[in-house]
Amino acid sequence: MTASPLRPPLSALALAATLILSACGGGDASPPAETTPPTMNIASSVISGAAAGDVTFTITFSEDVGRSFTADDVAVSNGSKGAFTRVSSTQYTLVVTPAPNSTGSIGLTVAAGSYEDPAGNRGGAASASQAFDTLPPVATLTSSAAGSTASGDVTLTFSFSKDVGSSFDADDVAVTGGSKGTFTRVDGSRATLVVRPDADSAGNLEISVAAGAFADGAGRSNTAAASLTQAYNTRTGPTLVQVVRAHSSATPAYDGGRAQPGNYATGSYSAGAGEVNWWGGNYPEQIQMGYGFSKTDAAQWGFGLYIAHGAGGWDISNTTHYKFNLGSNAECAGVCKVTARLVSAADPACVADAKVTLTAAGIDTAYSVRLADMAVSGCATNTPAAFIRQKVAELHFQLLRADMQFTTSGDPVLFPNGLGIGGNIYFENPAASPPPSGTPLQIVRANASGSPAYDATNGKALPGNYTTGNYSANAGEAFWWGGNYAEQIQMGYGFSSSNTAQWGFGLFIANGADGWDLSARTHYNLTLGTNTECTNVCKATLRLVSAASITCVADAKVTLRAADITTAYRVPLADFTVSGCATNTMAAFKALKVAELHFQLLRADMQFTTSGDPSLYPNGLGVGGNLFFD
Repeated sequence: MTASPLRPPLSALALAATLILSACGGGDASPPAETTPPTMNIASSVISGAAAGDVTFTITFSEDVGRSFTADDVAVSNGSKGAFTRVSSTQYTLVVTPAPNSTGSIGLTVAAGSYEDPAGNRGGAASASQAFDTLPPVATLTSSAAGSTASGDVTLTFSFSKDVGSSFDADDVAVTGGSKGTFTRVDGSRATLVVRPDADSAGNLEISVAAGAFADGAGRSNTAAASLTQAYNTRTGPTLVQVVRAHSSATPAYDGGRAQPGNYATGSYSAGAGEVNWWGGNYPEQIQMGYGFSKTDAAQWGFGLYIAHGAGGWDISNTTHYKFNLGSNAECAGVCKVTARLVSAADPACVADAKVTLTAAGIDTAYSVRLADMAVSGCATNTPAAFIRQKVAELHFQLLRADMQFTTSGDPVLFPNGLGIGGNIYFENPAASPPPSGTPLQIVRANASGSPAYDATNGKALPGNYTTGNYSANAGEAFWWGGNYAEQIQMGYGFSSSNTAQWGFGLFIANGADGWDLSARTHYNLTLGTNTECTNVCKATLRLVSAASITCVADAKVTLRAADITTAYRVPLADFTVSGCATNTMAAFKALKVAELHFQLLRADMQFTTSGDPSLYPNGLGVGGNLFFD
């Protein structure tokens, strides 16, 4: 048997192999260490624009960072951290609430070395930002009549600082001084509202939107109210109803602001019972008719001329007087009376009548009748106040048998009676224009301050602008109550039924400056109150004292109808009696300014009928708010 060649021991072979592999880079030696650091990306949940509320930031890592990253590793500016969530080993989320009631950018910062991968490699710094706006929405109001006095509808525009969607509507708008009309939502940031001022008045529209009325897309409501004041004047000028020319053309004509009879149906009428037509027809500047009547034939009731509007009628709601020119024949002047009749457009049986004596034959003789003095009949409510709220369809001028003359010579049974309507037939309100806003005419509050005050916003003069007070005989009367209070000045006295030295007492308001201008005024409006016992018994004397002379005064009396201090009285200036002046007429008095307003309860107008002290009886007088001429 041949012997095998000798082999080195296994341990030696293994050692050699190991040495060879080692030299070649093989074998089971440890691999080199991993040294690539992890990275992160931060993204906002808001895709575009500014955030209105909470923002969710998503933080994504390039590799597993284990649990090395926490909310404490994130620094936040302009916001506060909320929920922090580990979505996976490579993704986290953080909710951030922006700073309230502000605008700016949320800042997120992660410092370098704040997180690491399993190999211990620390990540670098990262940051992100997100614009935000958490201010509440704000409304801005503008008027189509800004900078002027509105005479009709006003369109208000509501502009919002943010989209408020459909959260705002007409119900969110408060209006005083007018009524709401069409509301239009242009878009989420703008809306319009048409407001109609109160008819036949002047003052301010007050528009307001309360806090909490609307909200933005994040549900954030407005915290600030918004308001706007718009001056208005819807008082119309005199409503002309003029006959200027009896127009012969078939085409209605209008000349220089004057309505011509061609615009209307005009004519005459009579009993047709044997009366003799003397003359008549439509002539330049007039319509006229003359008849002879028998003094024995009662069927001859009279005759009339008329003008019919032919359309909706004349609006006399803002008028105070009915003016016209009339003429007659010479025999009728100073004898005959004309019945001026207004016929309602609502019902021909509803009429207002007044009589005037024909003072002259001249066709240009002017007459003026207060609407308040006309006798109303045949209407649902037979008062002038109710009548003027209706339109007038026809104007009639009648010479009735009872108001004719039967005294002239000529035909033994016929006597001439003539009537002509001249130009300038119209209704008017001399006070159609309101006083300038700076003209103090009102008592609104009895101001306790010594400083004169003027509420420019509301256009109302406060009593602080004036000297106010009271006076009495100081002859033993007993003072009951008195003073200046909110919205009123009042005084009460008890008087002896036997002491005639106790003439009465008065309250007064002194202008303190040039005085009140009454030149364009027709009425004196005021509110008065009294004690219950005086109601419908006592009469207040209203006295206007001229600025030219304290002896030049105008007086009128009103019966105190109620104890309520807000009871309104409206006294035509034409009803005042003028005395102590150079010319004692109201026309002359109105040319003078008024320095003082007095309200007196005189002895002759008091009551002495209540129980209590045998010689003293209560008589009270209070002047309420809204004292003015108009």
